[in-house]
Amino acid sequence: MEPGPELVRDWIARAADRNPPKPWIISAEDGRSISYGELHRLTGRLAAFLREQRIGPNDRVVLLANNSVEHVACYLGVIAYGATICTIHVEMNRPHLGNILPALNPRLIVFEDGLGLDDLLASVPALRFAIGRWDETAGRDTFYGAVNRHEASDAFLAAAGGRNDAVILFTSGTSARPKGVVLTFRELLANAGVKSAAIRGAGICRDQACDETIRALFFAGAIRDWQVVIPGLGRVTGAFQITALEFTGIHDGELTFELTLMSGGPLSFARA
Repeated sequence: MEPGPELVRDWIARAADRNPPKPWIISAEDGRSISYGELHRLTGRLAAFLREQRIGPNDRVVLLANNSVEHVACYLGVIAYGATICTIHVEMNRPHLGNILPALNPRLIVFEDGLGLDDLLASVPALRFAIGRWDETAGRDTFYGAVNRHEASDAFLAAAGGRNDAVILFTSGTSARPKGVVLTFRELLANAGVKSAAIRGAGICRDQACDETIRALFFAGAIRDWQVVIPGLGRVTGAFQITALEFTGIHDGELTFELTLMSGGPLSFARA
């Protein structure tokens, strides 16, 4: 699987499936937390909300808020959806916001109340919401209130890939005008330590059940855990997706196949 928003979504889904109540994030200030199961549902609702606003690949969502569980959930949710999240440190860049926001040309602005940004935001032609609380009651006039009106869905951006913009970060601007640093999904996930591997092989299926399993996994586009033994080298263990499957046969011979596995998560290796 290419490093991109689909890989981020798979991480979230797999973590939620393994241990839904396990805390994903805990606030050091007030002890509030979001579990992996709650994160999975929240990103699904956030995707439905962003799709409703017709936000697409490389469309920019500006986040103007201090650190909080809501801030991090918004950041990750926009990335998982496949749009571009733009984080700006308000206090460090306050004198420059009048230049930064028009340059970004955002489709959506999520901001924290009490930062004194009302007049500035009123001049930017973009949809805007105060951030609110992640578990806010649906219908409240906040970002999470609007998000929580939606049912969790898979309305993610299928067109967004590794070469699309994931994040725009701004330097502090203490000695000069702040500059935006753009990271694609591929660059962002590489910085997170993500490595990918491709394994190709050919052979015959040992029985009908094996043949049916491989075909089902390929046509479903499923990611599952594999253990691949490479003779003379070692054993690779991790999540893989079958990205290519070819069958070859002649009228009086056995049917052979060739497949390609692409990694879809962390891998481990053990020598033979």
